[in-house]
Amino acid sequence: MAEHSSCPHDAVCRRILGRPENAASELRSMLPESFVAQVDWATEPAKFDELLDQLEPQVKEAIVTTAEMLEARGEARGEVRGEARGEVRGKTQALLRQLGLKFGELPEPVIAKVRAAENADRDRWIDQILTATTIEEALA
Repeated sequence: MAEHSSCPHDAVCRRILGRPENAASELRSMLPESFVAQVDWATEPAKFDELLDQLEPQVKEAIVTTAEMLEARGEARGEVRGEARGEVRGKTQALLRQLGLKFGELPEPVIAKVRAAENADRDRWIDQILTATTIEEALA
C-alpha cells in the first residue's frame, strides 16, 4: 500500500473521510452549497466529474486526492481478502485431494467438515495426513 503523506491536510482527510459511513455527510458540510445541491450522491461518475469541473482547482484537487486515497485503500483491502480466500480455497482443494487419494471416495460429511474448518485445522490436517491410517486420524 502507498505510504501516507505527513501533510496535516492529508491526515485530517484520512481521519474524516476514511470512514465511508461519514464521508458523504462530511463532504456535504465542506463543499459549497451550490455544489452540494447539484449532486445526486448516488450519481454516476461521469456526472460527478462534470460537477467537479465547476469547483475551484484547490477544492477539486482535495476531493480528487481524497477519492484516490480511499479507492486505493479499498483496492488494497480487496486484494488482501481475495488472497486470503484463494489461500483457503487452495488448502481445501489440496486437502480433499490428498484425503481422496489416500482413503478413496470421501463421504459428504468429511467434505463438509474440511470446507467448514478453520485455516489452522486445515494446516494441522495437511500435516497429519502423512502419518494417518484413517480419515478420523487425519482429521483429528
